[in-house]
Amino acid sequence: MTNCMDFGLLIPVYKPTPQLAKLLDVVATRFSMIVLVDDGNTSEDHQLLLRLQKEGIVVLTHPENKGKGEALKTGFRWFIDHANLVQAIVTADADGQHHPSDILNVMNAYASDPTAVHLGARDFSSEDPWTNQMGNRITRTLFRLLTGKKLKDTQTGLRVIPVDLLDVCLSVKGSRYDYEMGVLMQLVKKDIPIQEITIHTVYHQEHAFSSFKKWKDSFLIYRQLLGPFITFTLVSLSSFVLDLILFLVFYYLVLQADPTFIFLAVFFARLISGLYNFVMNRMVTFQSKRSWVIAGSQYLALYIVILMGSSVGTQLFLPLFSMQPWLTKVIVDGLLFILSFFVQRTWIFKHG
Repeated sequence: MTNCMDFGLLIPVYKPTPQLAKLLDVVATRFSMIVLVDDGNTSEDHQLLLRLQKEGIVVLTHPENKGKGEALKTGFRWFIDHANLVQAIVTADADGQHHPSDILNVMNAYASDPTAVHLGARDFSSEDPWTNQMGNRITRTLFRLLTGKKLKDTQTGLRVIPVDLLDVCLSVKGSRYDYEMGVLMQLVKKDIPIQEITIHTVYHQEHAFSSFKKWKDSFLIYRQLLGPFITFTLVSLSSFVLDLILFLVFYYLVLQADPTFIFLAVFFARLISGLYNFVMNRMVTFQSKRSWVIAGSQYLALYIVILMGSSVGTQLFLPLFSMQPWLTKVIVDGLLFILSFFVQRTWIFKHG
């Protein structure tokens, strides 16, 4: 079991319920430092937090509500400035949905692997609201498909984060609940180990309040999750348009519409649009810092495989499914497009 002096507790607070004080009463002695971020509370709620401040708890204040993500960032910056006080930060929610014993369990798990981020993963069961079960299944499935990492609970607020990883967390964009999703994606991208510890799923009906806006926050979370794939798609579409424009320019203006040299128009247009696609995916889509030479050689290999796969795949599937040639090519190229995304994400531009 780790020493309590190893840990700081960080809780974003907006419209606090009685569960917050109850939680602090139980776990306070296990932390060397507790930080609450007052995220734009009313005067009455702010006074409650000030009373807690008199008990030795640090209270950081946002004059207006900025969202959970911004509250976490404010707390992370404070801990960076006081990094000598703790080794790891425990983040928890203020609504009492994290049982004290579960908080202690994830802290103990940190002792076995202090290089990893530890998550308190809720075990969604048939007793949970069906909307929670469905939302969790969809989100964790997409997360696994888009990042390659299998997690049981991608939206848990109970996390143990080593202090030396706070800079990584602060590099993530997002101000509301989407921020926590972005942090997980960044950790996976940088090959930082993530461990899950099963915790209880607790719902409080009395005095219950949630700042989670169902439609708005769900949209932001999925935009964060799908962001790289959406950007990849837009880059691919712009590459296609550029390829077509360059072909027309080379064919009609440079080669004077001479059919003898049409292959040159195709070659140079594809070469330039391919270079554009590579640079945009490296710098914008995946924001990778891998060597241009290594990533470029791997990208070229993928490009050749995709080109051959499109030709061979269309030829093979056409008689197999008795489809129109154009439809066969659309299906084959669509599958190769998805394959290209995963290969670039997991191999060519893996490291940020």
